[in-house]
Amino acid sequence: MKLFILATLLVAGIASTHGFRFLEDGKEYVYTTEARVSSGTMDYAPGSSGFAYRMTTRVQVSGKSLNIQFNDMKFSQFVGLHTPNQSPFDSTTFTDVDSQASPSFKITLGDDGLFKELVVPDNAGTFYKNLMRGWASTLQINSGEIRSGNRGFKSKEQLINGKCDVTYTVTDKAVLKFVSHTEDCEHRVFRIIDDYRGYNCKNPGYDKGMNYPSSTGNTVFLTEKTDAGYQINAIMTTGAFIAQFYEEEGSAQFVYSNTTSKLVEVKGSSGDISVSGETITDLAYEFSDKEYKWNVERDLKAKEPFFSSGSYFDEESAGLQEALKKGITFQKTLLESHSTEKEHIEKAHRYGINSILPIMYSMDYDTLRGVADELFADKSDTGVMKANLFAELLGSAGTTASALLVRDMVMENKFDNDRDAARIMSAVPFHIRRPNQQLVQEYEKLLNFDGGRFVKMAAPLALGHLVRVTCERAGSFMSQEAKECGMSLGAEYVNKFFDKYRTASDREEKSLALAVLSNLRWGGQLKALRPVIYGEIESDPALRAQALWASGWEAMLSGRGVDTFLPLFVDHSLSHELRIAALEMIFYSRPSTAEMGNILTSLYKESSYELVNYAFTLLEKYASSVDPCDEQNRDLAKHFLKYMKQWSNYQTDWGFGVSKTYSRQFNKEKYGYAGTTSFYSIGSTESTMPLAAGFALTNTMMNTYQTYMFAAHFRLEGASKALIRKFKKIDPNTWKTAELEQIFNGDMAIRARPDQAVRASITLMLKGVVVFQRSYDDTDFGPDGKIGSFMENVKGLGDTYSINHQRVVQLGAVLYEQPTPLGIPMAVMSSITSMGHLTATVKRGNHRGLLYRDIEYDAHAFTQSNRLALVNHPIRKATFGIVNDRIYHKHFPRKIVIGVNPIKKELKLSISRPRYDKPWIVFMHSQTTVMVRGANLRGEYDGLQKNCPSCQNRVLISRGPNAVKTRSFLDRTNEKAGSYLYGEYFDCEMDVSRGNTIKHTLGAFAPYNKNPKSAWTSVVMGIRQVRAFFYLFPKNEQCGAMLRWSQSEENPVKEIDITIRGNVESNGERMFFRGRKWFIKALIKAKGEPTDRSYRINVAYEFTPGYLQNNLKIQINRAPVPSLGMSPYSICFALNNEYPDFSKEFMGYDENNNMAVSGKAMVQYGAVSSCSDAEGEIRVAFEHSTTKEARRELRDKWYYKQCMELKNSKGWKSRSELPVAEPCYMTVWDATNARKYTWDVKFVKLTPRMKSIISNVQSAVKAGLLPYWDMDPEDESSSNGDVGPFLNIEATFKNNERNVDIKLESSQGQEEFNDVPLRLNWSKRLRNLKFTNTLKRLFYSRIINPCIATDSTIRTMDNVTYPYEASSCWTLASGHCGPTPTYAVFTKKGSGMPLAAKVFIGGHEVEFTPNGPGDIGITVNGADVSVIDQGEHVHTQDSVEIFKIFRWGSSYHVYSFLKVWVTYDGGFIEVVPAPSVKGQHCGLCGNYNRNQQDEFTAKDMSRLDSSSAMVENWQWKC
Repeated sequence: MKLFILATLLVAGIASTHGFRFLEDGKEYVYTTEARVSSGTMDYAPGSSGFAYRMTTRVQVSGKSLNIQFNDMKFSQFVGLHTPNQSPFDSTTFTDVDSQASPSFKITLGDDGLFKELVVPDNAGTFYKNLMRGWASTLQINSGEIRSGNRGFKSKEQLINGKCDVTYTVTDKAVLKFVSHTEDCEHRVFRIIDDYRGYNCKNPGYDKGMNYPSSTGNTVFLTEKTDAGYQINAIMTTGAFIAQFYEEEGSAQFVYSNTTSKLVEVKGSSGDISVSGETITDLAYEFSDKEYKWNVERDLKAKEPFFSSGSYFDEESAGLQEALKKGITFQKTLLESHSTEKEHIEKAHRYGINSILPIMYSMDYDTLRGVADELFADKSDTGVMKANLFAELLGSAGTTASALLVRDMVMENKFDNDRDAARIMSAVPFHIRRPNQQLVQEYEKLLNFDGGRFVKMAAPLALGHLVRVTCERAGSFMSQEAKECGMSLGAEYVNKFFDKYRTASDREEKSLALAVLSNLRWGGQLKALRPVIYGEIESDPALRAQALWASGWEAMLSGRGVDTFLPLFVDHSLSHELRIAALEMIFYSRPSTAEMGNILTSLYKESSYELVNYAFTLLEKYASSVDPCDEQNRDLAKHFLKYMKQWSNYQTDWGFGVSKTYSRQFNKEKYGYAGTTSFYSIGSTESTMPLAAGFALTNTMMNTYQTYMFAAHFRLEGASKALIRKFKKIDPNTWKTAELEQIFNGDMAIRARPDQAVRASITLMLKGVVVFQRSYDDTDFGPDGKIGSFMENVKGLGDTYSINHQRVVQLGAVLYEQPTPLGIPMAVMSSITSMGHLTATVKRGNHRGLLYRDIEYDAHAFTQSNRLALVNHPIRKATFGIVNDRIYHKHFPRKIVIGVNPIKKELKLSISRPRYDKPWIVFMHSQTTVMVRGANLRGEYDGLQKNCPSCQNRVLISRGPNAVKTRSFLDRTNEKAGSYLYGEYFDCEMDVSRGNTIKHTLGAFAPYNKNPKSAWTSVVMGIRQVRAFFYLFPKNEQCGAMLRWSQSEENPVKEIDITIRGNVESNGERMFFRGRKWFIKALIKAKGEPTDRSYRINVAYEFTPGYLQNNLKIQINRAPVPSLGMSPYSICFALNNEYPDFSKEFMGYDENNNMAVSGKAMVQYGAVSSCSDAEGEIRVAFEHSTTKEARRELRDKWYYKQCMELKNSKGWKSRSELPVAEPCYMTVWDATNARKYTWDVKFVKLTPRMKSIISNVQSAVKAGLLPYWDMDPEDESSSNGDVGPFLNIEATFKNNERNVDIKLESSQGQEEFNDVPLRLNWSKRLRNLKFTNTLKRLFYSRIINPCIATDSTIRTMDNVTYPYEASSCWTLASGHCGPTPTYAVFTKKGSGMPLAAKVFIGGHEVEFTPNGPGDIGITVNGADVSVIDQGEHVHTQDSVEIFKIFRWGSSYHVYSFLKVWVTYDGGFIEVVPAPSVKGQHCGLCGNYNRNQQDEFTAKDMSRLDSSSAMVENWQWKC
């Protein structure tokens, strides 16, 4: 039997058919056969690991049957490097296989020459049967098609890989068969356990595993025509499996099989090969794990095999336990070592965190329990570390035994705390390999366990996830087995948790039930949740949107995504939150062109501002995407977005809190991977703060495989207003709010807009699964609420406490198994596991008024990642394969002491510097090896050298010692600073030359493959691209990189003490513009050997209101340290500038003359104690001014034209100044932008080093301007290296900032560069000479929104303008109509001017009575008040400032902090409410909710149909 097994491992097929003979009936054909199977790589340094057989193959032909036997078998094996075209086994020795009686088996073919049945010995196990199936798969030729004369055709044939379309090519001397298993086979036989949880983004229903393997098989029969038919002289069979993760440019791994049989003899058949036994009619490969089906009960505590074709380790329990404890112990040693020596690197590769999990895979429940009991009993620091590591790994072990132990330990309260128990329990479904219905029922018991709050949250979430995984792993993706599980087990739990939703007593329970339904994913969520989504049993928009997301996957993958969600999107009666969720799901479902047309048609007359803006940003996000998974949506979005913008002229709103989405991306096309960080916010109609916001991280591999790594969703509804109510309380007596309440509720009968309820939540998702769900309402802010309890728990930690935390997260893993064409089991694996280790001591206290925290921590992170391609030889209990292994280690030790002395206004900070022998360090190393290992813990395998004396069990993929390079890229020892910084590439065979590494580093931060192509995205996504390269490392070359920082070995600085004292004083006020005087003193002491280094910094900064006058002085002094040769050093910097004074009117500017800001700056420096003795001194005089040319260009801009139209309109023509309107704000901003910049630099004194720096900068600038230089660059007189005594620079922007003229003047002469084109948008980078950037940002980000009323129009806060005729009655223009109103603004027709105004701040009344231009009477609470131009009146009550009235030219400004800002001049009134008023506003200025369709809202919240009805409805007193 053994002889038979070894033979069938490697033999190739020999064909015969009935009626079209390739082998003659009654004959025996004898072939010499050599077969090879190996895994390896052809990249960089080709190498492989595998085995081969040589044998004599006897085939006796009897009618339609072939009786087969093998003799004289010899075996060889090889591990090592070889040339691409070399057969490595040619240099090995083939040894005899133990001779036994050769068993026989028989293949019977049908009339068409295709497989009919296989007879195998009765005692053949699953593995043996598969070998016979594999051989029989190739031993068939479609003679029917050949008889018909077809030379090229496809034949549907049973193969070991499934039922496949085999491609035939027939010639006179050969028959060629080819099949791509991944493309041509239905019901393809494979197993995949994908813990990355990705999917094929271009075809979500694609049943091809991860879509990266290329699996093919081909057979060539060389034939010769004889008198009796055709004779097969040779057969060559090849199978190739290519695992190519990183496109053609990246590394690839293969599993390759080849068999060559040559005819040596033909003779009459003796008939001595007898065959009897089991008859097999299905050639599909049979995995040996039938007892692990999802609906078959088994002993869940028993050991289970790792591979579907056999076990992992053949070890006794005691040996496994000792190996596990030893492996966990080694992790501490691994973390404490920071060496890059080869011995340490080899141990890290072999015994890193990934090496522990295979041991746990082989353990049963009792064995695991024994280790747990022992480790958890040790309460020492080291014991706690080991127990924590074991617990973390237990959740990732992936066996039912480990899953049951986790369940039991949770219910026995074995874990340190509730959070750890919940986290480890949640990890189980992410890694479980063979779940079943029985395990689900065991985990359901956790629902009734009275655990802590996190366990109660995690238990149903983990259960829902476990049910989903059970069905997804019941068979291949979307297979019949998986569907059956979903329709039974999945449906059972969908019904259970939908019932929990319906019977839930509060919102949090409902939200948790929906999260569980989302985790279940399959089982009829779409049907069950339809009444929730459509509002039949639920009115809460947030819960309805959550229900929609929970049903999304089922709808999408059933092909009903767009059909389900498009009707919701176009339903204008639904909330914008629900419709936005529907729109997102439509795009996930890949809409067609027609469906996109429906979306645009719906948007054409859409009334929801939030929905329209989100739709535009969503289209823009897809249109600009560089992620290959967005290809289809990108093409559609680009097409339709163009026309949407054309017919709508819509300008996307990127303001704060509005509904929007955007992403930052990179795409490394060369290697086929990309990364995206997506952001979104869902705006609120009741608050400036959005209803919800979140982000998601996705990765794309192989251009088609996408994973959702992490997502966070934060519901913020009502949170901001609750905080304002809590911390900004209003005393009703001081503010007299009852009087305003009487006006609103009593006199006017206004229906109060209720306070926004707090409905906050946090949802965290890992790989598309909800792992954390917490909800909060108003009660949670109190002492007994969740937040209050959390704060109490923090306080209860005591003044000193220790932290000893370990975390292990298997970020992803995949196991892919299938047979080779010969029936030999093979596998491809990949995984990445990270371990974190944190020890810390935290102290807090009060020392002489200093409130301090002392934190000393030692943080480690170790990550191990690998890629493997393996072939198993069960008879020899050996695995041959190729392994790429990567390790990453980070170490961050620190001690930080931070303290605050409120009385002294002092901040103290002490930061330690890592010791030289315990540095801050990051390093990685990657290596690829071909290997053979035995089925034991140590991987020991004997016998390789018998066949290959020069072979070793592990061989590094390398081009030899001469190819290995080490290069340091940083080596800085600064004994004065007491620090050491070192970085190097080590043990590296890549091109790590300085030029190449700089080129690729700069390329990573280039914008060409980023979206958007901005500087910030280039930096942020560039970092992510670099991280992706190192973590994925798509190379076979060995290479390491390391960066370390620490104290210097000699004269080290051990810690930095910083003491900062500050003081701030008022420097005048003008309305809400405040001047300040800042004084900051800092003392920095670098404590070390042989003595301390001291530095002193003094900063004085004062500015007047509006930052019109600014003075900044900075002085830095270093004290001398003679023992280190450190001389004193000083740097002094002074800057003062002065902007134009406030204009006479708020909106005023000079249209005929330039505005300018001018100032001076000075830098003094040198190795002196005082700047008065400085060795270097540079003085700068500068002026930045507006230009006449820019003012001419302004007249052609749209906002200037609109402003002029407004100025001439009825409502504004009586005003001499510009209208207070957005186009005029933009006009004034543009007109007051400086476009001419001059700097006159005098080099009073320069040190040689500074001369060199300035000279190099000048050369670089001139090189960049070379195409625009009007001088001969080779003229030596123009560049002699002398900096000269001065340098004058003038830069003038023109042509709407598309070009700039530059003039440089020095002692060598004057140079001009005209019309230099500018690629960046400089308009937003110009210095404005009138407004502060703060005010601009507040308006442009829509945090504050004005309402402007004249005697003819009102422009509401939601940007709707309608006609308005003031009545003789006081009419509410703008008011805070919440339960406790804070302000109101009334207007009516004036006697001497168009409008009179009355402003209430609380119950305090300000009335403006216009008597004529420039004559406006003012009363405050009935008393006359006089306010001169540029003067102010401050009104207080009980020492509290209520408001101030400021006069600015002809306009009066009433300002109350965090309530309202009102501007009035008799012709107009502008109201800018605080952002917190949004959603509770009422009056003629609209609802202030971004909805432009409901501005005509009455006092009772009904809708009015005209502006006149609005005026009549909102009248108060006549």
